[in-house]
Amino acid sequence: EQSGTGLLAGRIDLDEIAVTGHSLGGALATLYSTRPFIRAYVPLASALVAPQAGGGAGKPAMWIRATTDQTHADALLPVAEAAATGPTAVVSIRGGGHVGPFASELCDAGGVGVVPLLASKGIFLPPQLSVVADDGCHDPARHAQAAIVAHFLTAELRWRLGLDGDPVGLGAGVVAHLPAAVTYTHAP
Repeated sequence: EQSGTGLLAGRIDLDEIAVTGHSLGGALATLYSTRPFIRAYVPLASALVAPQAGGGAGKPAMWIRATTDQTHADALLPVAEAAATGPTAVVSIRGGGHVGPFASELCDAGGVGVVPLLASKGIFLPPQLSVVADDGCHDPARHAQAAIVAHFLTAELRWRLGLDGDPVGLGAGVVAHLPAAVTYTHAP
């Protein structure tokens, strides 16, 4: 808020902003990273666009993805990573799907999941949309995978926004201490 009198007045440091988003929201986070006040960006299950030269390309980026994402939302990950000129990291969760590790609330909606819940109300999603809505929801490691997403997202944002002086939880050995299978590459 520009006036400085609203609910968040004095509580937001406009010099310490990062963006993140899931799926298409991750693409929007990548596009938004070109704004000069954005310090870093973390697309989740998304590499639909490459960072743009002169903007997001030079900023820290971490892509978090699942290896069994049926939407192929990360198809351009090699292109996006190559276009990035700032520090990069890729977290690949083995299994997971497009939704399971990233939006568990969709998997748990109504106690049955969003697709069955909608069907019980007479709303039937077309197959190409239902795969997006519950991909990874039936993975038995979903909750452990969600914990990995939370770990890396939190650690990356804390470091990039200056809350941690060192990259706590982002070292090469971190994978050995996580509850589900994951690979992590970074070029700090």
